[in-house]
Amino acid sequence: MDYKWVGEESEINFALQAIRRGFVVAKPYGENSTYDFVVDYRGQISRVQVKSTSRELPNEEKCKVNISCGNRKNRRGYETLAVDFIAVHVRGLDLWYIIPTTEVARKKTLTLRPRADNISKFNQYEEAWHLMQQ
Repeated sequence: MDYKWVGEESEINFALQAIRRGFVVAKPYGENSTYDFVVDYRGQISRVQVKSTSRELPNEEKCKVNISCGNRKNRRGYETLAVDFIAVHVRGLDLWYIIPTTEVARKKTLTLRPRADNISKFNQYEEAWHLMQQ
């Protein structure tokens, strides 16, 4: 599967997971937006950029995720004015990290260690869908 398909599959998965949790989900028209979805939970609106891991194997102890935006020559991290959350799909585990952009502003990559207690500061964001409900 090429990267475009992988990303689209994770976007569909995100929308389904969000709807199951009671969010209203909207997708901007076109591909010029800095975010993939707008989610609404009882009037709380959040802009979400969906990213996915490139590895599918569930036995990987860590995975790196490219969270930069822009083209290949001019990559930069997301600004908090453009996106509220980065939703990272760890495909092999079907696990989601819901990370506030303030935690990753200007970063280009993240190293995640799924289900490894207290090893990574990002583990507090595993399945943290509630952050978009506040």
